Amino acid sequence: MKNYKNYFATMTLILFITTTIIAQNSDTKKHQKEVEKSLSKKSFVISMDTLFFSGKPLFLYKTVDNTLNKKLLNFKGELLVYILTQSSYSGTTYYQLSFPKNKQVVYMNVKGDDLKLFETLNENKVFVNTDIAVSAVNSMNGKNGVTVINNIEFTDPVEQDKELRKAFKAKASTEPVYKSSKSNTYSNYNTSGNKSNNTTTAESNTSSSSVSFNLKNNSSTTVKIFIGTKPKYGSGRTTSIGGNTRTSENGYVGNQLCIVDDSDNPISCMTISNSMGTIYINSKGNGFGDN
Repeated sequence: MKNYKNYFATMTLILFITTTIIAQNSDTKKHQKEVEKSLSKKSFVISMDTLFFSGKPLFLYKTVDNTLNKKLLNFKGELLVYILTQSSYSGTTYYQLSFPKNKQVVYMNVKGDDLKLFETLNENKVFVNTDIAVSAVNSMNGKNGVTVINNIEFTDPVEQDKELRKAFKAKASTEPVYKSSKSNTYSNYNTSGNKSNNTTTAESNTSSSSVSFNLKNNSSTTVKIFIGTKPKYGSGRTTSIGGNTRTSENGYVGNQLCIVDDSDNPISCMTISNSMGTIYINSKGNGFGDN
């Protein structure tokens, strides 16, 4: 009976070791295929916690525990990029990127996932061998809705984002709730992006000062928002706000705050001004209006 137990224990151990070796071999083969694909297609792949381009390892790619956020580290273990995934809407992912060594923060969105993000950064020559080019990051500012902020000391990006939102909310709470005026009026658009006959034109404002404001969605559906110079065709950024929720935003005086459709065509727009306080989205989610 004792020999039988020893035999059973030995066979169990052999089976465990064999299964582990097979799994490791399978992972190794899969890894090799991914690297070969990267080399043949001159593309980015992520395998075994490493980001490869054209078959060569660039950075360590680590997932932050229990989040959608990632880290890019060099092979010394130094943090180069903290990737905060803010939201994803209709195939578009919105990112806040922190570059600790460069003291830079970047807000941008891409049609796709992290691999598309890395393609975009590489196209803009942000990746130089296994490092980050500061000047290349700065050159992205204003392109396709990208916003670059310099001289930002790195802290926990999640907590930093919370603090920024609190600051925006506190500032907005001291400002009057928006009412229609000569310098800040609503504009209605049809789905083709052209202004309709009942459009009111905002008085021109050449100021480029930044202003923060609250945005309250009174509809039950998620609404897509554009903030920038011209929806779909101009520079700016897109984001979304959930049904019956409130958030803090910021933009430049004279730029547009628009509700847009899934194709980024403007539905309703208004001009951002210094008198912004709380802006309400109507109960249908297709225009701006008072609470």
